[in-house]
Amino acid sequence: MLLAFVLLAPISCSFTTPPESPEEVSPLSLEPCTAACARLVELNCEEGFPDEEGNECVDVCVSTQEEGLIDLQPELISESDSCP
Repeated sequence: MLLAFVLLAPISCSFTTPPESPEEVSPLSLEPCTAACARLVELNCEEGFPDEEGNECVDVCVSTQEEGLIDLQPELISESDSCP
């Protein structure tokens, strides 16, 4: 049992990453996300405001874009006429 823990511990730790500091945020993802979130607030869309956990729109957008799993297309959102 102890051997299994010792063998699996490094694997489980390798999947955790510390939160990004502001210095690590790519300006390529920050600018379109800032514009998209500002537009969502202008339109009074729910997504433009902090969620139940207090996560800001820009932070969610930037982290999602940098993960690369989902493209939120913030460039299109910033030109939208209605809420998503």
